[in-house]
Amino acid sequence: MWHFAQIGIDIAILEIGLGGRLDAVNAFEPDCSIVTSIDIDHQEFLAIRAKVSVLKKAGIYRPSVPAICGDGDPPQSLITYAQRIGADFKCINHEFGFELSGSGWHYLANGTIVHALPLPALQGSYQLMNASCAVAAVSLCKLICLSPRGQLPKPCYR
Repeated sequence: MWHFAQIGIDIAILEIGLGGRLDAVNAFEPDCSIVTSIDIDHQEFLAIRAKVSVLKKAGIYRPSVPAICGDGDPPQSLITYAQRIGADFKCINHEFGFELSGSGWHYLANGTIVHALPLPALQGSYQLMNASCAVAAVSLCKLICLSPRGQLPKPCYR
């Protein structure tokens, strides 16, 4: 991160590994956090129960920061955690989503088409869910960084 700060990058996207709230990336405060899906695919490796796994993933959410969820039917414990800490919880198929359209897809915000986009290069239905989460994050972070006059301050850090 020191190197990125020295060269003056505009944005850094950091992926948290298996540890969720215990991951070293949590040393940095995010402008937005995304839990793309709620799976227990690493449960045997982490030796944890499903509910504990959800809470570990939820540990990346922060108070007053957009908390995006790419699971259309997230566990109640994830929603409750986000509400309890005061995160700005946004969930796919609720506040944002997507629909296929011919050779591309539409990003939706509150049921309204906002962007017409080409299909992701990687195939699989989950790729559109992940892409929707990414567009939601960019949209929400853009709103955070805009000044009252609609101009992007330089640099846009918190």
